[in-house]
Amino acid sequence: MYHACRRGRGELFSSERNLGAVSVGLSLTSTFMSAAQVLGVPSETYLFGAKFLQMCLGQSINVVITVIIFLPVFYRLRIKTTNKYLEMRFNKTVKMYGFILYIFATVFYTGIIIYAPAVILNRATKLNIWMLVLTTGIVCTLYTTMGGMRAVVWTDVLQTLLMVSGFWVFTVRGIFRVGGIQKVWQAVYNGGRINFGDFNPDPTQRYTFWTLLLGGSLVWLAMYGVNQAQVQRYISCSSERSARWALFINLAGLWTVVGSAVCCGLVMFAFYKDCDPIKARILSATDQVQYMLLIVLNFLLQKRH
Repeated sequence: MYHACRRGRGELFSSERNLGAVSVGLSLTSTFMSAAQVLGVPSETYLFGAKFLQMCLGQSINVVITVIIFLPVFYRLRIKTTNKYLEMRFNKTVKMYGFILYIFATVFYTGIIIYAPAVILNRATKLNIWMLVLTTGIVCTLYTTMGGMRAVVWTDVLQTLLMVSGFWVFTVRGIFRVGGIQKVWQAVYNGGRINFGDFNPDPTQRYTFWTLLLGGSLVWLAMYGVNQAQVQRYISCSSERSARWALFINLAGLWTVVGSAVCCGLVMFAFYKDCDPIKARILSATDQVQYMLLIVLNFLLQKRH
C-alpha cells in the first residue's frame, strides 16, 4: 500500500526504471511459477521421474535468445507494452489483434492460477472454494493496481523465497522420515525415477530429452520474449546491463525452484515406495500426494503437546 502513494504512469508501469537486477530476477522466476507448478512438478516427478528437470535446459536456451534479441529492442524503445511495438512495426489493427489475443490468453491463465491455490486452501480450511477464488482475485488486483510494478516485484520476491524454503523444509524432513539420503537414493534409483538421458526422438512419448528441450525452449520463449508480464518486469531495471543480469538471475532461480520441486517428488516416491497411495486407491487424484506434507511435518504439531 505504501507504493500506492507513488503517482505517475512511469512509476506504475515500470517503477521509473530504477529496480535492481536481483529483485527483478526473482520476480521473473515466480511470475509463471504458480500453485499449479508447486502442485504439479512434485506429482509429475513422483509418477514419471526426474526427467522433467530437463525442461530447464529449454528455459536456458530461451533466456539466452531473449537477452540477445528481445531485450535490446524493448529496452531501447522505452515502450510500456509489447503491443506498442506491433503498432510501431505494423499498424494499429495488428496491435489490436495482439491485444485481444493476449487478453484472452491471460484471462484463461489467470483463472487457472487463482483456482489452484483456492483448491489447496479449501482442502486445508474447508472454506468455500468460490469465496477463496474471489478473495484471492480481489487481494491480488488491489495490491497490483495500487502498488504498481514495484509492489508486484517485491511480492514476487517474497513468493519465490517462500516457495524455495517450503520445498527445502519438506525435502529435508522427508529425508529424515525415510531414513537418510542413501535410502532415498536407493529407492528412487531402483524405482526408475532417475531417468535422465532418454534421447528417443518419438514425439508421442510423454517426455524425452528432445521434447523437453525443444518444447521447453519454444513455450518459455513466448513467455520471456514477448509476454507483457515478463517484458514489463525486465524493462523496469535501471539499465540494459542490469536487465540482462536479471534474466540470468531468473534462470538460476528457475533451476532452483524446479530442482527443489523435483527433489520433493523424489522424496515422496521414497516415502511411499512400500505403499503407493495411488495404486492402493487411498487417494483419488495424483495431485493429492502432497498430503504427505501433513505426515512428514507432523513433528511441528507434536512439539506443541
